[in-house]
Amino acid sequence: MYGLMRLLRNIYSWVGPSILVHGLSWLYGSSGGEIELQEIVNGLINTQMYNSPGISIALIFITVGIGFKLSPAPSHQWTPDVYEGVRFVR
Repeated sequence: MYGLMRLLRNIYSWVGPSILVHGLSWLYGSSGGEIELQEIVNGLINTQMYNSPGISIALIFITVGIGFKLSPAPSHQWTPDVYEGVRFVR
């Protein structure tokens, strides 16, 4: 039982970052291979690509990925308990 809970925690801890990276890679591909955020925004505005569904999906994935790491939902109730019990390395 403990191994299953540990596996589920590991899976849950990788869901947020993987969604975030997927959204960032989608944004990178939609922008034509730009790395700098200001260049991506300028390119999207100049080419009117900000109305495309690919950009919308990328922004949704980025928002959900950051939301998982900030844990406003669905784990907002147990996150303070987890951080309280974490032993920090000094």
